[in-house]
Amino acid sequence: MTYLRFLDFPVTVRDQIYNELLVPPIVQIDEHHITQGPPSINILYTNKQIYAESSDVFYSKNLFTVIRTNSPQLLAEQPRSKTPIFAEPKDPLKIAQGHRFAMTMELLGLNLGSSSNSIPAFVISAQALPFFATALIGELRFRSGVGNGFCVVRMKIENTFRYSTSRFSALTFGRLLTAEIFPKFNCLRIEGNILDEHRRAMLCNFLNESEVACGFFGLAVETFRHRIWFRMRNEDRENPNEGIKLEILEDQIYELPRLLVRMYDIFWDCHDYRVCELEHECTKGTQYQFTRMADMYNTLIQGYVLAAKRHPELPERIVDAYTKALRVAEEGISYLNREDRLVDSKIITTEADLLKVNSAKTLLSLKAAKACSKLGNEKAARKYIKDAAVYSPDIFPTAVDRLLKLSWKLWPTKPLVNTTPILWRNTEA
Repeated sequence: MTYLRFLDFPVTVRDQIYNELLVPPIVQIDEHHITQGPPSINILYTNKQIYAESSDVFYSKNLFTVIRTNSPQLLAEQPRSKTPIFAEPKDPLKIAQGHRFAMTMELLGLNLGSSSNSIPAFVISAQALPFFATALIGELRFRSGVGNGFCVVRMKIENTFRYSTSRFSALTFGRLLTAEIFPKFNCLRIEGNILDEHRRAMLCNFLNESEVACGFFGLAVETFRHRIWFRMRNEDRENPNEGIKLEILEDQIYELPRLLVRMYDIFWDCHDYRVCELEHECTKGTQYQFTRMADMYNTLIQGYVLAAKRHPELPERIVDAYTKALRVAEEGISYLNREDRLVDSKIITTEADLLKVNSAKTLLSLKAAKACSKLGNEKAARKYIKDAAVYSPDIFPTAVDRLLKLSWKLWPTKPLVNTTPILWRNTEA
């Protein structure tokens, strides 16, 4: 008697069977609920060859997207009930370590409980992407100009599964663009190779198209930064300003500024694309983004300086806090020194703009100098002060006075932390 084994079937037939078992269809339960049935994954555990073949179909045909968020409010009941969710991770860390997902979609919101990093919320297939996009809207959410739609979105392509750029782009972003209604985000970043037509369509359809959208976003971020700054300035006061609560917790003093830096970085890229490629009219030029980002970094630096003052009896904590402050200052200068971030003098049209940009450079350099001084690195502190003086020669106290103070200080024989000063690229020798 002759037996026909499963592996004796042609590859095309086996692929059809894998598709039937592992790529479940999306089912409309009622007008308010859409779901996707579970796959029959037992076939994955048959043997090594079948696993290799079937797992390739499982991941490449479903093209899973991990939905992440730092703010649960952005994924309320509406997106969950109207989205065909494939899986909800029991252990988000394991999902985060997965390497067979097609894409990550990260939704960043800003509120008092927000973290700078997001965690996986659930996994959906590429077929479910348009349903998810439409479900985000709800009654008022993410509509242009109304609702609580303050949201920054980052989409990162993780694995294209041997699809060509055009094919993968069509299977993911092409499907997203078939959504019945598009949510309107404040800014959107797409990382990875996709068709230019899809990138353009995504930014045209998924961004708040209001002429004042950029201004409102900047105002919201700056307002939140001032709340953090107020919390820092009033920490040691017995009777802070009446009527304003110190509502930001101690650990949020570091999380929220880092989140603001992340969000504004995405906004900056998105803003430049809209202005250059989509002909969006905006009065907020590069010098505006430059100075605001410097303020974000300065707020984060101040959080670590505050931490150093909080525990004067613990030298190791002081060193750790000032080391972190120095690294943030270095990160800020490096970021703003990038070719696509550094402000070209040709685009500065007013004396006020020039003053703002130079003040931002001076601010970060002096913060780095202070941290170096606290860490016993005289050489680096001097270089940062001299660099700051190039942009603000009238700083008070003057650069000469600051350098004299360094000369009077008792320095350790060896710096607590070594660093190579990062100077502004357009500094004149």
